[in-house]
Amino acid sequence: MESPEVLFSGDVIRKPALVTALDQLGAQGRVLICGAVYAELCGFHPHLDTLLQQYGVSIDPNMPLETWKRAGVAYAAYGKRRRASLPRRILTDFLVGAHASGGHHSLFTLNTGDYGDFPEVPLLTVR
Repeated sequence: MESPEVLFSGDVIRKPALVTALDQLGAQGRVLICGAVYAELCGFHPHLDTLLQQYGVSIDPNMPLETWKRAGVAYAAYGKRRRASLPRRILTDFLVGAHASGGHHSLFTLNTGDYGDFPEVPLLTVR
């Protein structure tokens, strides 16, 4: 049986207290980030590649067109809802959610409220 894959959003890598959780997820299966998260983190973490390698995190830079479409549709729906004074979110959040959805992955994040547009994605977090 193939190990489950877990994606994580960029907020996780910035929290040293979550290293244990990341280690545990890695022990349970493959952990990966989508290319959009990798790009978002590159400017803030000069040793990002070393860190990802240390924790066995893979980068998935290829997202099918359907993933991009799903992210765009969810982002547009959010834009309409935001006019009703919702907090601002960035397109990357929708790319991460669509990537997890399209790949049938679980998603490890501290911001579980950001992924309500993807109810089929199992969310993992540390409280």
